[in-house]
Amino acid sequence: MGKQDFLRLLLFVCFFTAGAAALGLSVLCDEMLEYMDYEQVLKDTQASRDKLESLVEDYQALLEQFECDPNIYQRITPIELGSERGDSNTVYPRASQELIAKTNEILHASDSNQESWLFSVLNRCNDPILRQILFISGALLVLVSFVCFSPMRQSSEQAEED
Repeated sequence: MGKQDFLRLLLFVCFFTAGAAALGLSVLCDEMLEYMDYEQVLKDTQASRDKLESLVEDYQALLEQFECDPNIYQRITPIELGSERGDSNTVYPRASQELIAKTNEILHASDSNQESWLFSVLNRCNDPILRQILFISGALLVLVSFVCFSPMRQSSEQAEED
């Protein structure tokens, strides 16, 4: 295999791969968006389920503590009801509702900003005009790869000599 044959093969593979990827993306764009949406719903559902399981475990532990220690009511009541704390020797955190709300906003904003690049590309490709352009350009790339970079056919005279 000579240099020219290797170069033709390399160009054929590059053009054909790019064309096939463009064709596949234009045809499967809707299905891939649906898949990603369903995947996100599944992740949200699993996160909710995990949170509920954690809450159940916490409440089970709290109920066990209620059964074992009757004095726990005196310690938990000020925290849950927001009343004055009775023990003057204890240091309590001074977190206000505004501070907690701002912290939660920052945490949730960082989670929502991590949208994948594939999702943004698929959203852009979902426009019908762009999908048609992508389909036509992919088809042209596949056509160019077969017409221009396919192996050269030997003439009948050269085939007889070999």
